[in-house]
Formats: sequence, structure tokens, C-alpha cells
Amino acid sequence: MQASKTPAYVALVSAVALGAALSSAIHPQKPSAPPAEVQQTAANVLPESTPAVSREETVSWKQTVLNWQNVRLQLEAPLPDGATPSCRTPTGGEDEVGTCYQVVPGQSPVLWRIATVTQRDRFVPAKWFADAQSAIKSALQPQQVADMINADLATSWGFSLTNVSMVNSTTVRDGIAIKGQATYRPDQTSTNVVTMTCLVAFVLAANRPSQVLYCTANADDAEKSGARLVASLRKLNPSFDVQRNSLQAIERTTYQRYLKTHGGTAANPEVVQGEIEHFAATTADCQTYGAISQERYLCNEQHAKARMDQLSSLSARQ
Repeated sequence: MQASKTPAYVALVSAVALGAALSSAIHPQKPSAPPAEVQQTAANVLPESTPAVSREETVSWKQTVLNWQNVRLQLEAPLPDGATPSCRTPTGGEDEVGTCYQVVPGQSPVLWRIATVTQRDRFVPAKWFADAQSAIKSALQPQQVADMINADLATSWGFSLTNVSMVNSTTVRDGIAIKGQATYRPDQTSTNVVTMTCLVAFVLAANRPSQVLYCTANADDAEKSGARLVASLRKLNPSFDVQRNSLQAIERTTYQRYLKTHGGTAANPEVVQGEIEHFAATTADCQTYGAISQERYLCNEQHAKARMDQLSSLSARQ
């Protein structure tokens, strides 16, 4: 089994929320505060060379494609006419988190950024992601989760929010989200400082842990538009419980085919019992790995392969 890649995703806050938070739930400790030297600014998220958008340009919500070397995600987001998001593809090492962003300066600036795991073979089943979030919510108080995520924003991305709180789960479905304030400057020399209201959400997009950051100077619109951005990412990039062509998917198909061609469940009680035992053994063995770790997925694949060999032997004896 290959070495863990989970630590590489700590830079992506969703991995922290679904990994470190679970560890804290087992060994509770007071969440660390953001480093004192970190300034409350969202400008650090974006490069200073971001081109300005003239007031004459029209900005509207459009469907676009986020394109990295191994991954393509679709998204509906606010974009100036003719503009495309700026994307950065990770190079080398295991820290494979790609980012795409767009900033719309002006008197009421808007900025958004998507970060997602871009490792080619990365696959997190939708149920695992949901289970991990449920475990967090049941083990920690909402403000603890919000503070922990905010502290990691400071450590991993170089900025943090003030007045952080959790976003209602009915606003951002199937994800964990916080909101707060930050300041924005068009560049480091600008004296025009704008207070932004930001939403940071952690969701599964195409079975990849992903982070959504949406900030706007319109405080009343931040949560609504941020939730819209999250919803479009999930809708246009659905996630599933079993990866197509995975050994787990093939095992399930092989089992169903065996029953269909050998008289059904009533005629094959031992085969049915064997499948029940297979899932029980898989769960007992693989749950020792992290909730969204690659090891857990590979463990399930190995068990599926062993079960397929058993089914093949049964078929050969018929």
C-alpha cells in the first residue's frame, strides 16, 4: 500500500477540517488562535499583478471551466465579460492542491477562489466525506470548528477572518462553512482598504476535497452568493460513493451477476453470507485509516480484489 498522502492535503483546509478536527475530537484540546503577526487581509490570497477591471466592463454569473493538468471542474461564478479564472497547477511533490481565482476590483470588489486536490488518482467516496463531517459536528461545538478552520487559514494561506462563525447547514448543504470579515487592497501600496465579508466552505467536488472562498464588499450578499458558488460547484461536479471501474464497483457487479445467473439470493445463502462477511471485514480493517485518507480507499480496493477472487473460484466450480 502506498505511503499516505493525507498530510499533503493539510494545506487544503478541508483536509484539516476532516482530519485534524477528527483527531481533536478524540483528544480534545483548545483550538489554537491565528498567529498574531498575520494581518486580517484577503489581499494576501491573490497576487499583486491581478489585472484591474474597468468600470465599463460587465460582470455577471457565467459557467466556466477550472482547468488543471489532471482535473477539470465546471463552475458558475461572477466573471467580467471575456475573462477566465487564473489557475495554478501544482508541480512536483505530494502537495497537489490546485487553485483558481478571480478578482473584480472596483468600489464594491468581489473575489473568489477554488482550491481542490488535483492528485490524479484521488477519490473520496461521498458517504465517507459526509460521515467525517457528521463526526466533527457531533464531537465539537460549532464555534470550535469555526475557530479551528480560521486558525488553519492563517497557517496555510497567510490570512484569517475576524468575527468568525459557522454558516447554517441549510445555507451550504453537504459541506462545512464559516463566515467572517477581512480587508482587501488592490495592491500593497494602495491606501484604499475595503472591508470584505467572506464565506469559506469545504465540500466534495467530483469526489475531491475542495475549498471555496467567496468575498464581497456587500455584506448582505456574501452568504447568498457564496452559497450559490458552492451549489454550482457541487451540482456541476457530482460525487459518488463508488468510483466507476474501481475494484469495488467491479466486485459489486460481479456479485450481482453471480446471483442472477445462479438462481438468486434464496438459492445461494452461502454466497450472500460471504458478501455480508466481506463488507464486515472490510469495514473492520479499513476504518483504522483516516476518514478521507488514500489508505482507506486502497484498503477497500484490496478487499474487493480478494472478494472477486472468491467469486471467481465459486463460478469456476459450477
